[in-house]
Amino acid sequence: MADAADAAEAPPSKRQRLEAAFEAQGEEGRRKRQHLCCSMCLGPFDEPVFVKPLGNTYCKGCITAWLSENRTDPLTGTRLTVREGNIAAVLVPNIAVQQIIDAQSVPCRYAARGCEAWSALGDLEAHEANCPCKPSKCARCAFVGSRLEVAAHEQACPFVVLGPVLDAQNARIRNLEGEVRDAKRRLTAEHEATQRLKARLEALEAQRPGD
Repeated sequence: MADAADAAEAPPSKRQRLEAAFEAQGEEGRRKRQHLCCSMCLGPFDEPVFVKPLGNTYCKGCITAWLSENRTDPLTGTRLTVREGNIAAVLVPNIAVQQIIDAQSVPCRYAARGCEAWSALGDLEAHEANCPCKPSKCARCAFVGSRLEVAAHEQACPFVVLGPVLDAQNARIRNLEGEVRDAKRRLTAEHEATQRLKARLEALEAQRPGD
């Protein structure tokens, strides 16, 4: 139920999370951003890679698009040896930068619902999967709220309280519907048998010699 209630709220990307976190941190966040931004797109690194043999770091998507049209380093203009169709050969994941990015504290996506937790970007999915403020839906009605709100709601929800009674009634209705279908099939079969017997009798009557 929680996934269904949460589906309408598309999660922000990791880059959007970082941007929001840097903005919330004021001057300190702006200083961090300067060191963790791609010089091509000017946004926080997304899959940072460096280009052999120079070592300049870019977003993987940014530098891949650049090298598909150019054979130079974007920052220095240095000529690069890149074989056609083999751009990946000159790109190396910048693990150190990725670790720094993953360690940045960012707010939970459910902050607007009351969550005050900040988690490392790399641990955010684990936190949000179990966040008590994650939207959920009542098991029996259309009520949507945080998990805590739904738990409290379900204590008094008449559809939940009467759930066993409603389930029993629904089960009885399904059983009765099944019995009605079976009865209809039997009546149909008996009617068809009667019609065949009637036709047989009429045929026999027609074969009798006249009195």
